[in-house]
Amino acid sequence: MNRLALVLAAFTLLGTVTQAAQIYTPGKSVHGDFKNFARGFLENNCFDCHDDDTLKGNLNLVELGPVDETNAAVWKSIWAQVTLQEMPPKNKSQVEIIDRLRFSDWIVMELQRVMKDKGGFQAHLDPNKGNFVAHDLLFGSLPQGIRLVPTASPARIWRVTPQEHITRLNELINSESVYDPAKPGLRTRGDMVPTNHGGELKLYFGTDRIIRWEGGTVAYATAVKSVPVVLSSARKHGLENYPNFYTVNSSE
Repeated sequence: MNRLALVLAAFTLLGTVTQAAQIYTPGKSVHGDFKNFARGFLENNCFDCHDDDTLKGNLNLVELGPVDETNAAVWKSIWAQVTLQEMPPKNKSQVEIIDRLRFSDWIVMELQRVMKDKGGFQAHLDPNKGNFVAHDLLFGSLPQGIRLVPTASPARIWRVTPQEHITRLNELINSESVYDPAKPGLRTRGDMVPTNHGGELKLYFGTDRIIRWEGGTVAYATAVKSVPVVLSSARKHGLENYPNFYTVNSSE
């Protein structure tokens, strides 16, 4: 019985070592399942503090099984701690960066698969998570064994905001010359916008950055009545695209 246990442990360790020897490409699927990949990582790096005897943080990982909807919260916590390099603790042997990244990607991949029809998993898409990326990976030499997808490859999509698309479309369909005072009726850039007989400046064109209307006077309501709310999104504007954070109102 003991010999069988040793053989199983050896195969588990061999699977983990084999993964470590492979080239790691961020964004690519991680091969392996809980039994031949994740279990070995937990045994090597987590069981010292989270087994039947130690139980730090009241967390026992010995009985943790493959990712499913019932233990998704536990796996999400493991993902966060490993990704942020909080675990293993600083006084313990540290995980190689490639092993850490690969294990983190595996958890994300499994959570996305399991939670697909149960609300999904988008925590890793939060742009604020970018503040926690290891600076050595961003600005230093990449560790041996990491191979990046070539920049601007077909597998990568460079995104801009819907607002930027509107701006670029306007540039394409509206060819306007510089304002010529001798031809004030010609549509150009820099035209003076006249006011009405009451000295008011009215807007009669659409805008794409009105999020909502706040209360105001009748004059205020009249001034904005012809400005539709289009392409609004609940975030700061910039050269970024996070569709998971978009909201759509009734006007849209």
